[in-house]
Amino acid sequence: MKIFKVLFIIISCIIVFILTDFLYFNIYASQQKNDTKLYLKEYIQCFNLYSVNDSYRYFREMYQDRDYIDLNSKKRPVLIMGGSFGYGFELENEQTFQYKLGKLTHRSVYNRAIPSFGLQNSIYMLQNYNFEKEIKNPEFIIYVFIDNHIFRLYRRVHEVTEPILSVNYNLKNGKLVEEKKCKFIYRFAICRRISSLRAICASQLSNDKSFDYLKLHFLKLKEVAKQKYPNTKLVILVYEENLEDWSSKTNRWKELEKEGFIVLNSYDLTNLHLSVKKYRLTFDKNHPNELAWDILTPKIAEKLKL
Repeated sequence: MKIFKVLFIIISCIIVFILTDFLYFNIYASQQKNDTKLYLKEYIQCFNLYSVNDSYRYFREMYQDRDYIDLNSKKRPVLIMGGSFGYGFELENEQTFQYKLGKLTHRSVYNRAIPSFGLQNSIYMLQNYNFEKEIKNPEFIIYVFIDNHIFRLYRRVHEVTEPILSVNYNLKNGKLVEEKKCKFIYRFAICRRISSLRAICASQLSNDKSFDYLKLHFLKLKEVAKQKYPNTKLVILVYEENLEDWSSKTNRWKELEKEGFIVLNSYDLTNLHLSVKKYRLTFDKNHPNELAWDILTPKIAEKLKL
């Protein structure tokens, strides 16, 4: 009888936890979408958490590759990586960074930036996707960096309402090693939220400590990139996301310049704060609009002598 009581208590606790988790998911989803309906279908989808590989396929299907191909160009191509800023979130293809850069410089520009992705995701893509079959010997890989990418380094999962598992790297003996995470706990919305809150806390404890972690990721990106593209130069475009960004003002980027990176700063290039309202999407109020890229792209092309 004691065994049955213990089993009953365990099963009851599990049921209560799942119901509580679903209720939390519903409240969170309702707040995000301004809706009060029950999101049972979405909850089940998120409970069936994607693997890292499936997560990448999910995003790449949602955000198709954006390329500017110049078949007549004899110049080496350029590869763009990063998140939504580099991708051109909510912009038409002709309004994006890669299109304007390709058209201006008369060379092919490939865009493999994906919204919601961070630096670790770019490392993973370079390691696991055969870019070299399609993108032959790029002269530059340009990573479009924003301050939020520091937070993303600590994030194990995406939004509460997304069934996405992110790749992450742990620091072991001074090197980054891909984390083998326990997938099961992230099936629950509450656990995904706790993970997000932990990432926020970790990324804000110390600016210098976070930059140390960021620097290791850029060095990892360089290591992976050089294996496939030994003659390619790596560029970090530090795009001012907000006026108070620490990362866009720090001098520590010089440490990466000493490691062979070319670091470009959006404010230094333009003498403009591209984070202000004038240079953002009117309906999104966060991402760059076409005017921002109209101003910034020629400056980048000039600086890199494209």
